[in-house]
Amino acid sequence: IDFDLRQIEIEDNGVGVHSNKARTVLLSIGASAKDGLETRGFRGIGRLAGLAYAETVVFETSSFGDKAKTILACDCNKMKKLLQRDNSEVSDVMEAFKAISTITYVDEPRESHYFMVRLEGVDEKSPLLNESIVSNYISETAPIDFDLQRFPHATKIDKQFLDWDANIPCYKVYFGKRKLEVTKPYGRSIQTKKSKRDLIRDIEFHEDYSKDGSPLYYAWIALTSFAGIIDDEKVAGIRLRKGNILIGNGNTFSKYFPEVIANRMFVGEVHVVHPSLIPNSQRDDFEQNDIYDELCVSLRNWASSLNKNYRRGIGQANNAREKLDKQLDELTELQSEIRSGSITSDKKREQYQRKTETLKKQIEASKKKVDHFKKKGFY
Repeated sequence: IDFDLRQIEIEDNGVGVHSNKARTVLLSIGASAKDGLETRGFRGIGRLAGLAYAETVVFETSSFGDKAKTILACDCNKMKKLLQRDNSEVSDVMEAFKAISTITYVDEPRESHYFMVRLEGVDEKSPLLNESIVSNYISETAPIDFDLQRFPHATKIDKQFLDWDANIPCYKVYFGKRKLEVTKPYGRSIQTKKSKRDLIRDIEFHEDYSKDGSPLYYAWIALTSFAGIIDDEKVAGIRLRKGNILIGNGNTFSKYFPEVIANRMFVGEVHVVHPSLIPNSQRDDFEQNDIYDELCVSLRNWASSLNKNYRRGIGQANNAREKLDKQLDELTELQSEIRSGSITSDKKREQYQRKTETLKKQIEASKKKVDHFKKKGFY
C-alpha cells in the first residue's frame, strides 16, 4: 500500500495466465473454469471488485515459459459513466467492461510466473489505504496459518485435523514494504469486557457428518474461563470457513445460538468441508440446498450444547466455587473452636465433631463439582 501515490498492489507467484489466452480469460465475466470445490472462487467475477475503488485497475500476468507479460488496464471512471441509466452506448456489463479495457504485451523473462493487480487513484479517505485495517482484514479472512509462537494451541489443532485427514489449505501471505508474514490473530489469551485477559487453557473439538456419510465440518473452540463478552473484534465469535477462507464475519455464527450475544463469548473455527456446501457470491453464507439444511441443524444443536455446557455453566461454576469457599471457612472456624479448648461440655464437643465430619463430606462433594468445572476450563 502506497498512501502517497494512492496505490495498492496485490501479487502472487502462482502459475499466471499465458499471453496466448490472457485476452479471452481476462475479458470474460462469469466464465471461470474453476470447479468451486478444490479451487477458491469459481464465478470469474472476483477480479472486478477493485473497479469500484480506484480510477484505474491494472492486471499484469505471465506464465512460466511465456516470452511476454499481458497488461490489462481498466478505466474505472469510464465504467461508471457507461453504467449510468441514461447512457445508451453499451447494452450490458460485459460490453461495458470491454469498452473500458486496454490490453498491451511487454517482453518478460521466460522464467516469470505471477499475477498482479494494481489499484491506481484510490480515494485517500478509503480504508483500503489504511495498513492496519487491511492487515487485520487479511489476518481474519485469508487462508493462512496460525502463529505457533503467539498461539501454541495451534499444534494441538493441527494434530487433530491431521487425525481427521482434513486438508485445510494455508498459504504464505506477506504484507507491506517489509514483507511481514500475516497470520491468524489468535493468541494465548483474549480480551474481555469484564476482565483484562482471559487465558486460553485448552482446545475442544467437534465434528459432524451428513446423511450421505461425508463430513459436514470439523471445528475447534478455545476453552477459557468464559468470563464475559469478548472485546477483541479480530477473534470474537466462532468463525465459519470454507477452504480456510472466512465466510461472513465474527457474527455470522450467531444465528445458531439461542441468544445472538452468546457467540461473542466463544473463540473458534468451523471448517466446512462437504463439497455440496458452496459459498454464495457475497461469501457471507452458503448457497441453500439439502446439505445446507443439514449443516444448519447440526450447528444449531452444537451451539445449543455449547450454550448449556459453557455459557450457562459459568453461573453454576461460580456458585460451586463460592459454596466450597464458604464450607472451607466454616470448617476452619469449627476446628479452631475445638482446638481452643473453649468447649467444656462433652455433649457440645460431640456435636461439633459430628458437624465437622458432615462438613468434610460436603466439602469432598463440592471439590468434585469444582474439579468438574475446572476440567471444562471455567477457572
